[in-house]
Amino acid sequence: MEAQQLSFDDVIVRQALNARDVGMIEAAFAETLVSPDFAEVAYASICHVARMQCEVHVDDILRFCSVKPSHPNAWGAVWMRAIRMASSAALAASSLVNRTR
Repeated sequence: MEAQQLSFDDVIVRQALNARDVGMIEAAFAETLVSPDFAEVAYASICHVARMQCEVHVDDILRFCSVKPSHPNAWGAVWMRAIRMASSAALAASSLVNRTR
C-alpha cells in the first residue's frame, strides 16, 4: 500500500481540529473546577430542548439552561458531546432500519 501524501490544507485542518479539541478540554476542565455541575446540567438542557423541537438553536438552550459557565468556551465540549450522541443515535437507527428491510 502506497503512503498517501497530505496536502498543506489537510495538515492545517488537522492542526486546527486538534487545537480546537484541546481548547475545549481545557475550558471544560477549568469550568469543572468552578462549577462541577455545569456540563451535566448544560447537556441535559440541550437534550430537553432537542426533544421538544426539531431544530436546536443556542438561544433556546441559553434561555432554558439554569446554570451559566464562567466562560462561554465551556459550552464547546458540551455541544460536541451532544453532537456525538445524536450522531451515534442516528447511525444506530439507520442500521436498525437497514436490518429490518
